[in-house]
Amino acid sequence: RVRKALEPLSGIMALRDTRTIHTAQQLAQVLLRFCSNTTLTFFLRTMPPSVTQDAAREHDRLMEEALYTLVGGARVGRNSPRWRVAVQQARLPVRMGGMGLTSAMDIREAAWVGTRKADMNARPGK
Repeated sequence: RVRKALEPLSGIMALRDTRTIHTAQQLAQVLLRFCSNTTLTFFLRTMPPSVTQDAAREHDRLMEEALYTLVGGARVGRNSPRWRVAVQQARLPVRMGGMGLTSAMDIREAAWVGTRKADMNARPGK
């Protein structure tokens, strides 16, 4: 399901500048952050972490693959320590110098607990 939900990534990665419009890179980054990166949010919030682990791991792998293509990761290589640092930085919030590409693995437990807490607060008599 994760692969199907992230199928549009290939279209995002295929964006290219034209003679008059030179914003493909920026557009791809925005789509990656606000559309593709958030595809699992509902799933993470409504399913226990034990059920979402494999999906979150696959989501992060596909997002990292897209980032690798988008920013030219091949210049340093996937196994390079510089690439690992670049991925860590990309996962930071924008205000901290990152790209805001939150790791689904990192937030899956908090997403589940947050939703459970909101459910308890919404119940009458609480």
